[in-house]
Amino acid sequence: MIEDKLVKEESEQDDAIEEKLFNRRKQSLDNMKASGVSEQDTRARHHLEGNQEGVEAKFGFGHVKYLGGLFWLLTFVFAFTSMSFFQFTNFVTDFLMQRFKYDYLDAKNLVTMIPITAIFMIPLLSGVVVVIGKKGFALMLAAGIATGVFWHLETMEAKPSTQVTICILLVGFFYALYSSVIWSSMTLVVPQQGTNVALGLATTI
Repeated sequence: MIEDKLVKEESEQDDAIEEKLFNRRKQSLDNMKASGVSEQDTRARHHLEGNQEGVEAKFGFGHVKYLGGLFWLLTFVFAFTSMSFFQFTNFVTDFLMQRFKYDYLDAKNLVTMIPITAIFMIPLLSGVVVVIGKKGFALMLAAGIATGVFWHLETMEAKPSTQVTICILLVGFFYALYSSVIWSSMTLVVPQQGTNVALGLATTI
């Protein structure tokens, strides 16, 4: 009996949210039409705003359906990139020893430059992104850097050199740039009340 009541209350709450969202959007659409703004522009604006206006302060896992396609796309980028980066850090020491003939101590010391670079660059790059914006461009730049570095490591001459050191430093720079953008990008494409749920879900995935 109690479970049926809770299910009924949750269903009524969802219906109320959807009805409120529909009414607000309808009213906004009518106002925009009256002011001469095209329906296409209005729909684009609502798409960017997402469902934030219609979602109440209480946002649980039952409201995951309000998370849009951009959130799931960013979650895929986050999961794929993170798994690739951490897998690379797992074998990069052996990679340097086997391909470039570094001894163990030199390879290990070189690999430590990746987290050190990230630690120093993340606060700096985060501040730059806050001031300049362009988070989409920053993500594309990070992807370009990573692709170029890994391609060069695969094709360059197999011997210890300054180029290897630069590539390792750029791996740290790539991760710093990526980390300074991906989290804040997720918060822009979900309802404000659902930020905790969205970030927790992305991290779990």
